[in-house]
Amino acid sequence: MTEAKTPTVPLKPGYYWAKWRIAADGTHEGDELTPSDTWEIVQVNKNIVDWEDNPEEHEALSVAVTGVLETQWRDCFVWGPKVADLGSTKPVLSVGTFDEMKKALTAASHALRSYQYGNSAPDLAQSTADLCDAALSGTSNAVEPCLSGAEKKAQGQRCGCRGSDDYCPCQNAPDRETRRARTALAARKED
Repeated sequence: MTEAKTPTVPLKPGYYWAKWRIAADGTHEGDELTPSDTWEIVQVNKNIVDWEDNPEEHEALSVAVTGVLETQWRDCFVWGPKVADLGSTKPVLSVGTFDEMKKALTAASHALRSYQYGNSAPDLAQSTADLCDAALSGTSNAVEPCLSGAEKKAQGQRCGCRGSDDYCPCQNAPDRETRRARTALAARKED
């Protein structure tokens, strides 16, 4: 049996899923912002010119958190998987991806238990397989759209860079407020 690989501290710049657990010294409102149990996309940046010589060195790479002016360090986070390289045009996967996978696995588990106890249900098998296929292929609601100009502007106003840094996560990945606004807008459209 193979064990699942546990995500480790990033050793290359890019966008990663992370839970911010400890604020670096001097972080404005750091005590209020951490610890967080919310998975967010953060940006890992080169901090030292020759960072590639020793990427494990504490300050070789720094972390930018949307809406936070102060630099954070990699040991301040619990790390999840890498989302994309810096400057990548790949879509950013949302926390919904994990929810979609959990939903698909739960449905599959329930269907298998049903079969274990003698139920023969082709409709259940088909709908469960379709749900799993959609979650695995990313065709479910697991892909988050890129930021609109208005969203970038709004996020920039909440961020220490004030929207002036194209490499800042506030200009590349939706933050909590943007996700909430998108959810509220989607709910209004459904009504």
